[in-house]
Amino acid sequence: MSEENFEMILPNGVSEAMLTDVLKKFQVNYEQSEQGPALTGHPDELENVKLYISQAIHDEMNKINDDTPVAEGEYQMGLPNGVGEAMLAHAIDKFDVKLEHSEYGPKLIGQYSELMKAKEYITQAIEKRLKELGGK
Repeated sequence: MSEENFEMILPNGVSEAMLTDVLKKFQVNYEQSEQGPALTGHPDELENVKLYISQAIHDEMNKINDDTPVAEGEYQMGLPNGVGEAMLAHAIDKFDVKLEHSEYGPKLIGQYSELMKAKEYITQAIEKRLKELGGK
């Protein structure tokens, strides 16, 4: 008995490296759908992919350079791929952080506690978006 494959639209900004890892680790297929890049596969496998992407983004968000303050009491936090402009703008408006661009990509700068709040907000927003795109 053949099981039907389901589709999960990928959020903007999933890097090629992350997509390559997903395709190696999970039994899913990549395709271009009308709504954008997508993965197809068994629903359980797609759920595992969502968790993997969410964890990978969370891990990248934890890369704070505690030993390199920008100014007295300020820290910087690199942003992972997948953080949309609207999501980023909302985080900047909501928390006392500022955006700077570096040769390694965008980063937020601010007090440690504000960066942690912004990180939590962005992580939750990405997880919510993944659930929406995955049909849950």
